[in-house]
Amino acid sequence: MRAAGWRPVNVDSTLIAQRPKLAPHIDAMRANIAADLGLDVGAVNVKGKTNEKLGYLGAARR
Repeated sequence: MRAAGWRPVNVDSTLIAQRPKLAPHIDAMRANIAADLGLDVGAVNVKGKTNEKLGYLGAARR
């Protein structure tokens, strides 16, 4: 991206995982992503979700 003259200005991400619980790690993940991309940590958002009510497994289909 940088070689083409592009750069991110913010990141909004959603991670889908059953385990581990992501809440205790969100701040560290935001800081690492911000550092890697050269952004202020305030420009990075990370949310954690489970498969509950998402897709085939979340709909309790077997």
